[in-house]
Formats: sequence, structure tokens, C-alpha cells
Amino acid sequence: GGEVSVLCDAEAGWRGTWTDTGWIYFTHGESRMARIRQEGGDVEELGEVGDIFHLKALPDGQGVLLSIHNSGEPSTRKDTAQIFVLSDDLTKTLVVESGYGARYVESGHLFFMRGGDMLAVPFDLDQLEATLPAVNVVRNVSTDSIWGISHFDVSLDGTLVYLEGGDVARTVPTWVDLETGEEEVLSVPPALYNTFDLSPDGTQLAIQDLNGPQDQIWIHDARLDTFTRLTVEGSNSFPVWSHDGSEVFFASNRDGQDRLYRRPVDGSAPASRLLTDEQEALMECDRRWPSSVTPDGKYLVAYSWGHPQRGGDLWKVPLDGSDPEALLATESNEIIPEVSPDGKWLLFLSNARGPYQVVVRPFDEPQRREWNASGITGSDGIWSPAGDQILYWKGLTFTLMSTPVIPGDDFEVGVTKPLRQIPYHDASGPSLAVSPDGRRVLVQKVHGAELFTEKPLTLVTGWDQELTRLVGESQ
Repeated sequence: GGEVSVLCDAEAGWRGTWTDTGWIYFTHGESRMARIRQEGGDVEELGEVGDIFHLKALPDGQGVLLSIHNSGEPSTRKDTAQIFVLSDDLTKTLVVESGYGARYVESGHLFFMRGGDMLAVPFDLDQLEATLPAVNVVRNVSTDSIWGISHFDVSLDGTLVYLEGGDVARTVPTWVDLETGEEEVLSVPPALYNTFDLSPDGTQLAIQDLNGPQDQIWIHDARLDTFTRLTVEGSNSFPVWSHDGSEVFFASNRDGQDRLYRRPVDGSAPASRLLTDEQEALMECDRRWPSSVTPDGKYLVAYSWGHPQRGGDLWKVPLDGSDPEALLATESNEIIPEVSPDGKWLLFLSNARGPYQVVVRPFDEPQRREWNASGITGSDGIWSPAGDQILYWKGLTFTLMSTPVIPGDDFEVGVTKPLRQIPYHDASGPSLAVSPDGRRVLVQKVHGAELFTEKPLTLVTGWDQELTRLVGESQ
């Protein structure tokens, strides 16, 4: 009860946890951590830790469990993340090689997730050591293995609560008619997919497949009804078509960092890097992701991710081999840029004013000024093929919005309106494509799990005793 107490500002403060020693740890920026006393005071910066998407305090001041997923991992799936303990002296101890969402119980066990299954291991709280192998204790927990979200929790005394339902990241690409709502499922197998892009003529789809040991880019050709693999080495993501549909640009970590690559769709040449080591160093990050190509085919517009002070920055990458140029590099995150069909305007997401918004700047002079195209919140902004609309998702409502763009020398928008509510799975990048005629949108529909169906919560008391029987005791 009582009034809300604001302790401090938390830049991109997605996650937090409260220790029994009076500290509140929280994410600060994209890859940093900080902490503050529960009664307030100065924020203590803890420095670079990594791409943290879950944290949970251990008892008795023994530290904080962290789920960290960094560049170089074999997949976007959070199964490939690592679980660490961050101690008060900022020492990081690896306890589980692959998993996420770890919690501890007083019986001496550690819970965590892989895919839609909950696993457990005996865990020595003093030595910070897990006794492997892990044992599967609950199957089919409601989860999202791309975002590392799992619907379970366990108290220190071993009371367990969870929601059944499976992995909502398992999807199938689906066309949705904006006027009628009629759906057409693409003839590709339902699977774990992530980022995708539609070819300029609308007949081919490049999509990131997460089902193997490493993520790969596949091409679906609607004309031939084929589904073929484009990439071979490393883990690959963020496919983007060239302006003429002859090749696909993508990110690959085959050399340990997310670098920019290109490959002809017909397989006539192997994948090749866009930038040299020296050119990549100009971007000051080891994560570089393609996003769109200018209509004249001269530039790839990309964004870097994870700069310790700036987060995400926008870049113009000449396709003639010249050095990349920074379009926008501020203390806020600028991500997922797309150039308008006439080449004049740059659309992207920005969190400069809090939650992400869809904003527009002049492509040739991005420092000049900025227009808000989505209001308070918006994600996955995209131009209509004619450039007369901006489509985007409104918050977490599954509502597709349209902002009309009024023709003219300057940028001007009309009244925003909702188009249709479309349940979809949010990729860790673009989650929307538009057909060349503007009548349909392509989204990823959840397959094999329900988004809106009410399900009972399962509560298990005395779970610590069952854990000891199934998993064994900590040594």
C-alpha cells in the first residue's frame, strides 16, 4: 500500500530483482547492470554484463542469477543462452551452459527452461555449482523461446505454479487480407521462425529458421512452391532482399560476430562479406543487422546493437564497398530502419521518449528534424508499397494501425486509424510484410499453442520433496 516511490531513472530498465540484503538490481541500458539500495540513494553502475533478459536474486546475499544471450550464440532461441551468478564483488560464475529463466529453491535445486520444458539440477548455494545433467521435471510449460519468456515461478520453500500451453514461438507464415480478414497459410512446415522479408515482387519469402543447431536462412518461392536453404555456415538472421530481388543480405556470426553478408538467391556464388574488419570497426559494436535497401539499390540501411552508451544506431552501408556512414547515433535506441519507396524518408523505431515509437526523418538529412508517426507507442513500422501509408503494430494489442502520408515536399501525415486486429508472433526484428498491391499483410501466426484461450494455473505444494526424488540432493 501507500504511494509509489521513485528511486531512480533506469534507461531501458526491462528487468529487475530485489535481494534479501536490501539491494535492487536492474538492467541499465542494453547490456549494463546497476543497483540501488531499497531505501534509495545513489545508483551504483555495475558495468557491462551482456544481453540480459532475466535476473533473479539468490537468498542470503549469494548473488543474482542471470540469463545472458550474446553475439556468437548458435541460435536466437534462448535455449542457447547461459545462466550465471553475479556476486556482490561483480564476479560472474557460469552455472548452466544452455537454458534461461533460472530460479532457486531452498531444497538446494535450480529450476530453468529449455524450449517448453522445465528442468532442474541440484545446486550448491555456497560453492555456486550445479550438478549436471539436468532432469526434465515439467513438460509443455507455456513459453516463448525466442524472447525467453516462461510462465512459471517457484517460491523458496518449493511451491510451484505454472501455466501449460507450449511454445508460442512455433509459427507458420500466413497472409491476412486487410479488408476481409481471410487467411492463406504458406506451404512451409510450422516451426520456430524469426525475422523475415518479402521479395520486391511478393513471390518469394526469405525467413530465419531456428530449428537446427544453428539458425539458417531459407527461401520460399510461391511460384514453384519450393522451400530451399540459402545459408550454410554459422548462425544467420535478419534476411533483407536486394532492390531487384536477385540476392539476399543477412547477418551471420560465422566468424564470432554478427557481420553483414550477401548471397545470390540462385546460389551462383557463395556468401560474401560486405565490409572489411576496418570498416566494421567504425560501427563500434559486434552486432550489425541489415534492415532495408534503398530503392536505387545503392545502399543497405542497417543498425548496430549493444553500444554501451548508445544502444542501437542507424547506418548507411554503400554497396560499392565504400565505408559505412552513421545516419543516427544518439543516447537512445534507433532500430529497424526502412527507407520510403521514393527514397526521401527514413522510418525507424526510437525509444527517445520512453516506449518505442515509429518516427520519420529525412533520409539524406536525418539530423534535421523528426516526426512521430505512431503516437505514444508503436512497433515494426513499415511503408506501404506506394509510400502513401505507414503501417505499424500498436503496443501489445495485436492491432495493425495505418497512418496516411500526405504527398508533398515536406513530411505530413493524416489521421491514424486501426486496420484490423491480427494475432501474430513478435519476431526479434521485423514482424510484418506487405504485398505489392497493399491488400494483404504477411505475419507469423502461432501454431500448436493458443494466445487467448483461458487455461488453469497448476499449483504444486511440497514440490521440493518431489524434486529430491526426481533429481537428487545437492552435494
